[in-house]
Amino acid sequence: MLKTSSRASSIKVFRVACLGYWCRQLSRGPVVALSLGLLMLSVGAFRAANVWTLKSRLENAQAQASLAQTEALEKAAIARAAQVTQAKALLQLSRESGFFHRNWDMRRFNMRQVSISREALNTLMAEISRSPDRYFAADQFEVSVKRQDDSLFITPAQPGSELLLTLKGTLLFRARKEQG
Repeated sequence: MLKTSSRASSIKVFRVACLGYWCRQLSRGPVVALSLGLLMLSVGAFRAANVWTLKSRLENAQAQASLAQTEALEKAAIARAAQVTQAKALLQLSRESGFFHRNWDMRRFNMRQVSISREALNTLMAEISRSPDRYFAADQFEVSVKRQDDSLFITPAQPGSELLLTLKGTLLFRARKEQG
């Protein structure tokens, strides 16, 4: 940044001193006076060119910063436009495939270490099994026996044996007919 007030005052003092010196030199001869006048003109021109260069550099830096900001905004706008295009394409594909969001509802399951009979577990597994009208996304699923002598894979000798179930997830199911 330029400090115009202090520099301007120092330039004025320099010019007054040079002008006084130049007037004294007039009596010595026209060549010395002309040389001194040309020197003052060249110093003034150099100073003006220096100020102009500094202002130009400042304007250039501001223009470069503005250009970088505009390019970043343009890149963000292009990315948003691409996201909108992709979202529209996915929405159209979901309508064509029958997965339009208005046709589906969901139910969340969150069972932790629930005691359940084998028959009830079979019924629950049938409810959450995948079909064209149902999709289950399990976050956590665990089945274990309650007693050490029971087995998951062998039919128990005692008919009333229960299992422990942990089931957490989301069941999506078709609630309405296709209405794209």
